[in-house]
Amino acid sequence: MNIKDVLKGDVSGLAIGVGFALLAPVVLPVLGSVARPILKTAVKGFLVLSDSARSLVAEVGEEVGDIVAEARAEHDGGSANIIRPVE
Repeated sequence: MNIKDVLKGDVSGLAIGVGFALLAPVVLPVLGSVARPILKTAVKGFLVLSDSARSLVAEVGEEVGDIVAEARAEHDGGSANIIRPVE
């Protein structure tokens, strides 16, 4: 768009831009005050989910560690509970 187009009457884009520039100082703080609590709640929810996932992973890790320790003890001790393939 050049100045000739503006002078010919094609001012819709310019009017929208000027209108937004005039309203931005009023609208943006209101949007920010509404969006902040919503975003804060979302972050809290993520933290709760993250803590739950961390606990679950820790429990699974402990369980796998116990299974590995039992298997190693049985293997090292020559236990008769070794699974053998069926022939």
